[in-house]
Amino acid sequence: MSTYNKHLMNQSQPHAQPDFHAHHSCKAGRSSFFDISLPSTAPAQVPKEMRRPLILQALQPSCAHPLIQAFIGYVFEDESALDAYFFPKQVSRHMPATSAMPNGPAVETLVPLEVARYAGLHAQSMSLVQPQERQLVNVATFLYPCSLFHLSRIDALSGPNPPVPTFDAVETMRALLLEESLHRLRCKHAGLGKTLAAVLGLPHDDDVQTDQVARLAAAVYLANLKVTALWTALWTEPGGHA
Repeated sequence: MSTYNKHLMNQSQPHAQPDFHAHHSCKAGRSSFFDISLPSTAPAQVPKEMRRPLILQALQPSCAHPLIQAFIGYVFEDESALDAYFFPKQVSRHMPATSAMPNGPAVETLVPLEVARYAGLHAQSMSLVQPQERQLVNVATFLYPCSLFHLSRIDALSGPNPPVPTFDAVETMRALLLEESLHRLRCKHAGLGKTLAAVLGLPHDDDVQTDQVARLAAAVYLANLKVTALWTALWTEPGGHA
């Protein structure tokens, strides 16, 4: 067992699930993106002073681990990264025509914080993930699309018809947003920081368990497939930007 796994198993204790939705107006509804409930209504504007606490709450019980909580705090010291997770998107849906909506289109508002949160829950429930790995997978899945959310927000604010970001641009932005925080995490716990960096596809030392990283990276990637498809489609579909 890796030092990372031992550390998490020693630190992990049961925690009550928080009532995340008590703090804003999102309601849960069925979604075609995941086989789990996903909020589908627009939230009220969340005051800036509430955003970091909501990020931490969305990641419970993973953020009950002090090192993970500190790491998430490092990431969202960046105001632009924080704002990106609260920047909603309106997405056009093509649904079967009904008497109330004869032409079939529908508009759904998605909030990155909620989409990433539910992707994390989806990932940690996969059979690829062992119980002691769930906290890391939850956090990695939540952070994996940070660059998509960030670039989407920048482009939406810059005007119509933004350029479609390349895969390399998305990967580079993810590194820019996370590398400094991962470095600070590695200084506190090398095994945890290296494993998390490797799972996120960022530069890391070679002394990680390659089979473990492959499993966890697959879970993160699979849980984010539909998130990635949705957010990249926003650059190409008319009216995709909020």
